[in-house]
Amino acid sequence: MSVLKGEGTTVILYGSTSVSTGSRSHPGYLARPDLIGEWPTVVVVSPSYDAASSVGDICRLIARHGMAAVAPGPGGLSAFVKFIINPAGNWSNAEHGFGVLAFGDGALTAIGQAASSPLVASLALVDPVIGDHAVALLGELDVPILGTSGREALDGVDRARQAAPHADWVVYDGVGAQFWNINADEYSAGAADDAADRVLEFLPDTLPAKI
Repeated sequence: MSVLKGEGTTVILYGSTSVSTGSRSHPGYLARPDLIGEWPTVVVVSPSYDAASSVGDICRLIARHGMAAVAPGPGGLSAFVKFIINPAGNWSNAEHGFGVLAFGDGALTAIGQAASSPLVASLALVDPVIGDHAVALLGELDVPILGTSGREALDGVDRARQAAPHADWVVYDGVGAQFWNINADEYSAGAADDAADRVLEFLPDTLPAKI
């Protein structure tokens, strides 16, 4: 991994990584503080479309704010969750609870993880695609939820608000899907920066403190 200095308040390690289960290797991305301690940890669920550079950016941003972030590749979510909650690890405190952050149509996978795992401490959704199944699962959650969406991509958000009234939803006027993805035509720096600020404020308030 590489060492990043001079950005944010925390020196970090970041780069591609992999987790093995049996004979299979699951690729992903990891960013974490390069300091002693067991850090609050966030699993970042990517969308089905290519947004690797933006997902890597948010992982590094999370790490620079004193948390660890892992972004599993396709099909690797379960393997990465088992990896971070292993108490033998020396950099993550995820065995005490972890956050899930999802982008785009990764929302259903993230919501499903939150509904099935008692260790999910909070859920953040950016530009979520929310269908009937996701709405039903949201109704089962009692963890803190933050959602951010563009008004032009509101499909399902109104029903999600009704299903999870305790959630905090932020809607940006004049902004469409992928407003957060720097390589997308719909990218909006103002909305993306605001969403990132909200996520970075939300996560530390809802995750176990550093050990």
